[in-house]
Amino acid sequence: MRASTTFAAALLAACAQAAPVVESRQVIYGCYFNGQGIENQLVTVGHDIDVTGTDGKTYTLDCGTTSQQLVPGVFAKCTVNGKQPAGITGVDAANINCPVTADVAA
Repeated sequence: MRASTTFAAALLAACAQAAPVVESRQVIYGCYFNGQGIENQLVTVGHDIDVTGTDGKTYTLDCGTTSQQLVPGVFAKCTVNGKQPAGITGVDAANINCPVTADVAA
């Protein structure tokens, strides 16, 4: 009986030890689009949407990943109707701001 009690205690102690925790940090980057009546329209990386501005024109807003950082620390790029807008700025550690201007209207 004593041997089985010792074995059970050893088994319980072995199971009670925590498994190693693998830590990972996943950052989801995004693009905020502003201009032509479009205000803070968030598009996450890997997505695109069509939005109609107050000028009645439709804009295709696209956010993608890039290995060349347009803004330090943010691996996102944006296009408006297939063109990279001028004046891209950082919003925070994971997002960029992409201007929407009338000259890129479809």
